[in-house]
Amino acid sequence: MTQDAERDRLVQRVYARASADEAEQSFVDPDTGERVSMRSSVWELMLHDRRVAAAAATPQVETAVPDAAADASVMDAAPSPPRGASRRSGRRMLLIGLAAGVLIGALAVTAVEAVNRAVLAAQPPTPAPTAMLETVFNSLAYPTANPGDAVVLGYARESFRQLASDIVSDDDVEIYAAIRNDGAYCLVSVVSGVRAVSECATAEEIGERGLRMEKTATRRGNPELLTLTIDWGRDGMITWHVDEAAYGPATTDLAPG
Repeated sequence: MTQDAERDRLVQRVYARASADEAEQSFVDPDTGERVSMRSSVWELMLHDRRVAAAAATPQVETAVPDAAADASVMDAAPSPPRGASRRSGRRMLLIGLAAGVLIGALAVTAVEAVNRAVLAAQPPTPAPTAMLETVFNSLAYPTANPGDAVVLGYARESFRQLASDIVSDDDVEIYAAIRNDGAYCLVSVVSGVRAVSECATAEEIGERGLRMEKTATRRGNPELLTLTIDWGRDGMITWHVDEAAYGPATTDLAPG
């Protein structure tokens, strides 16, 4: 394996996701005897780069046979290297290797974070509140309605959807979901063709806490008032129920199945 191929292999190991989870280990620098702590993949890459750098710094040996006398005079004249120079050189190499290890480790962490961001980006997004609420206006469970000009004033006429159509009251109470001209989503109650009560909120507000409206009504043969409760849930679904005081606290869920 060539040096370039070997280094590519070591770099790939450093960048591998599994290597990012490696625990740091303690190693003894072979040149200085000092103890260092780092991931094994970074350590192996550092040693490889150090070997390559040392090989590149080694001068080529002349093939010609030198004159023995000249060699002797050169050896006599050449000053001996300062004591500890080799150790300082080894330490410099270690510092360079450690710096490279720190840089590679940072790059590896960055690469893992990029992978995590890509995974999150690939996940299906959570539906926005507006998209969740629009299902009400696209569902066959809530038929379109036209409660009359007096009711739709200030609202998008085509947005009215009839709710709680299975509730029959003596005073002809009708409940609608509608969109106001300013974009707010509303629950609207109508009594005998006249708008009575409306509760409105933005899509974000409904997504945070929902929307509720309560309306009293009467039923033939029942002297007690009925309380109609309509809930527009945070998930975009609308449900309603009727509380009949004459028959105790029992609640009837009349939401479409």
